[in-house]
Amino acid sequence: MENEYINVAIRPNGRFTIGTNEGNPEIATDNRKKLLYGWPGGGTSYTTVRIDGIDYYYGGENISTPPHNIDEEYRNSSAAKYGNVYVRQDISLVDGGFSGMMDTVEIKYIVTNNDTIPHYVGIRIMLDTMLGSNDYAPFRVPGIGDIETTTTFLGDEIPDYWQAMDSLVKPTVVSQGTNIKYQQNPPDKFVLGNWLTLAENMWNSNYTGYNGDSAIATYWEPKQLAPGESTEYITYYGISKITIAGDKPLVVIVSGNTSLSATETGYVPNPFTITSYITNNTNDTIKNVMAKIILPDGIVPYTGTDTDIVIGDMTARSHKQVSWQLFAGQIPEQKTLEYKVVVWGDDTEPTEVTRQITIPASISDIFDDGTDKEKYRILREIGNDFEQDITSRIHRKPEIKNVRITPGDQEGVYELYVDEYFVDTSKGASPFFYWASTKGYFEDKKIDNYRKVIFHCDEGTSGQKVSILLKMGDGLGNVVYKKLYVDGIGTTSSAGTLEAKFTNLVASVKSWDTMRIRYNISYTDSEGRPVPGTKVSLYYSLDNQAEWKPIARDLVGVNGYNWIVPDLSSSNARIKLVATNDGVIKEVISQPFTIMPDIYIKGKVVDHNGNPIVNAKVIIGDRYTYTDVNGCYIINRLSPGVYSLRVEKEGVEFEKTQYDNIVLSYLNRNTTKNFYGKR
Repeated sequence: MENEYINVAIRPNGRFTIGTNEGNPEIATDNRKKLLYGWPGGGTSYTTVRIDGIDYYYGGENISTPPHNIDEEYRNSSAAKYGNVYVRQDISLVDGGFSGMMDTVEIKYIVTNNDTIPHYVGIRIMLDTMLGSNDYAPFRVPGIGDIETTTTFLGDEIPDYWQAMDSLVKPTVVSQGTNIKYQQNPPDKFVLGNWLTLAENMWNSNYTGYNGDSAIATYWEPKQLAPGESTEYITYYGISKITIAGDKPLVVIVSGNTSLSATETGYVPNPFTITSYITNNTNDTIKNVMAKIILPDGIVPYTGTDTDIVIGDMTARSHKQVSWQLFAGQIPEQKTLEYKVVVWGDDTEPTEVTRQITIPASISDIFDDGTDKEKYRILREIGNDFEQDITSRIHRKPEIKNVRITPGDQEGVYELYVDEYFVDTSKGASPFFYWASTKGYFEDKKIDNYRKVIFHCDEGTSGQKVSILLKMGDGLGNVVYKKLYVDGIGTTSSAGTLEAKFTNLVASVKSWDTMRIRYNISYTDSEGRPVPGTKVSLYYSLDNQAEWKPIARDLVGVNGYNWIVPDLSSSNARIKLVATNDGVIKEVISQPFTIMPDIYIKGKVVDHNGNPIVNAKVIIGDRYTYTDVNGCYIINRLSPGVYSLRVEKEGVEFEKTQYDNIVLSYLNRNTTKNFYGKR
């Protein structure tokens, strides 16, 4: 099973292995490379099914339905039977959320109890990692760093994602696994370890030494499965789309989500992690190395995350890792935002890496405020633009034969109709149409499945030929394009009327809350006709309007914005709205409101020599977090009160394990508590 990026070889017994075809299209070194041992032939990865304390490996004589590809989707399915417990394995090619491409393998098991009595069922997925020719491939975990000895993660300490590579310094092929802790059935344990130990111990493994022949195992501990009940177990493995700048003294690799997912409760993951791997690619020490992340509007550092990170001196050929936790505010329409990581040292040319992340339209009820959003929309694109089934059947290619362009009653308005085309309906083809323009907009009407559209040129395009792109697909994997041109329209002769007002008022918000800023705007020309395209910019002031700082600029086609309130404090904050259209400007200032600052506890956990202790658990009440690669932690968004704080780390004794009677308020809103290991 394969596509242009990735290839999965699946044996008749259901066991599989993974490699690349093209791999990451942006680099040439990972073509036709192993991601798991044995590819493109057999492999040594396998899945353990534990039923009532007895361990079975998936496949072999238990296979009841041999592996087979399902043509309608990029999926291979098989099934095995263990008494009256049925296990189905689905291997699918998906977009893993880090590249925008189908370069990730979803590994799913669906377990169904067809018995009349309950059974206790658990799953362990073991993958034998091999990157290119390196069967001892080391791991990297965001927030922790390079891992070359067996490491076990439990529960919430399990990393969101991890990476393996053929080299920590100059990788030519990089893979990524994703644990998706926020899925309905998250894993209970995750091990980065040694293949032989994991292979010889189908369930429990207590090895703590050097990884050597590296492998990973993801565990779901046995849980009772009632008669007729089913449970899914899912993990992901595929290509890691990293962005590399390798032509400077400081080599910088950046990885992290290229998209978030929208749920009814917000985005996931959110906060999300961006990680940078830095290598001193010289033969000398580079002093005072710094890393900085530059963020666009709509993404802010999460509490406790600094945009500037001090790395310090880096010796020749050494490498470091830094991570930023970021938070995205919900937006009503999808946007792709760009951020930049910059790394530099004394007397060293800065290295810059630019990367993008797509924030989807929110589907939570935060935008369901009853206002008519349609009148604010400008449709620069319209129609059906969906993925097609690719068929191997012989068929004729589609063709756009003629498009009729009819001027409307108003200047700059046109009816566009595909009046003659061909698709091979005898082979099951069915046409779909998609239109786009950057200098005009389409009326939101679905006419004959978008075979016909109504198009308006933008004001100020007089004397220009406005281009319109038409795309037609046949549903069989073929797409044809045609460029059309219409005459533009001049600017309205006299200024129109622009109205703007806020529609919601708040008395107070807390730092890191998402503040819903809502407004109504309308612009009509001198003849009273509504004109879309009004741009809205938003600003905030903390000091009775003495200084205005930007929140968002040039919002078009929406009636609000979700502002992630930074860690601020003010009893006299205000929001200013500036609307512009066709040279007309309207300014509105909100009533004052209060911003209550964040309350948090932060600190470090170090050994007796001052070295960071990574992955220590820091607990306050029913909340907890883990220390990062620098031994740092933060627990924020607390309420005023009296707290106790304690630390835990297996195998480590501390001089002091708990602080009591920590008093926090809006006047005394943060404190630093460090923990030190015993000698």
